[in-house]
Amino acid sequence: MTSPPASIPPVLRALLAGAIDYAGLFPPAELTMAAAVAQYQTHRDSPDAWALGRFVVPVSSLDALAQEAGDGAEAAERLIPLTALIGAATADDVEAIERFNRACAVHGARVDAIEVKAATDSVARAVLAAIPARWPRYVEVVALGEGLGASLHEIARSGGFAKVRTGGLTPEAIPTPDRLLDFLEGAARRKLPFKATAGLHHAVRGLHRLRAAPDGPSGVMYGYLNLMIASAILWRGGDRTLAREALLESEIAAFTINGDALLWHDLRFEGDALGRMRAEFFHGFGSCSFTEPLEELPAWSGR
Repeated sequence: MTSPPASIPPVLRALLAGAIDYAGLFPPAELTMAAAVAQYQTHRDSPDAWALGRFVVPVSSLDALAQEAGDGAEAAERLIPLTALIGAATADDVEAIERFNRACAVHGARVDAIEVKAATDSVARAVLAAIPARWPRYVEVVALGEGLGASLHEIARSGGFAKVRTGGLTPEAIPTPDRLLDFLEGAARRKLPFKATAGLHHAVRGLHRLRAAPDGPSGVMYGYLNLMIASAILWRGGDRTLAREALLESEIAAFTINGDALLWHDLRFEGDALGRMRAEFFHGFGSCSFTEPLEELPAWSGR
């Protein structure tokens, strides 16, 4: 991982180091493969590279990525880390990933994490059994209502990680605070690490346009600071009501730093504890923009 500039406070490094998986291929950005790879490489060479995670790609697009990622000695030395989205044909996708990884020194990229959707606990059990455990395996829980507990239990029992969708292209795709809290509480209770995806383009919650089109729908989107602090509260055994308040916070000024700690109002989160929470619980989030989530950070971020 790239070291952050000295101006970045240690507590922010703990909170965001490697946190943002780049999903430029997906809506609403929907870049071409060439443009998305070029963007990722640009971000990788920028002062913000310390916050950059993996490049998100469907297994079906691995061949297209191989054509754009690079070649020769430089590509072999700077492999692009990938998280691959697999579908229903799990065995075929696993074979494609293994074939792709065997040639990583040639095309300059390597899959080192897997993501897959599962509508039920039985589907979660089946796909986890079919994916080698040597890869981190993130299983997106499709239903956040009935059956959520059984799915989280199966993912934890099988040694996988969870994934939650926090937004989308329509207001209906944004889960209610209580649905999202049910997921966070269930994951925290089981000590189940997770990642988030969709809609986390902003630091704090607010009303934003869900698509770039001027006539597109708007919705109240969660901020990644909301999700991180709510997760930290529940991870350390805190109260659901307090976590809900954090999830609904809409004022960026409510987040400040004091020494090596992040403060939300007068609640204190030490940098070391946030680093452990990131390593053991909230691994990070996918975003089709890498720059937008960072642009709203306050002046204390040191950017």
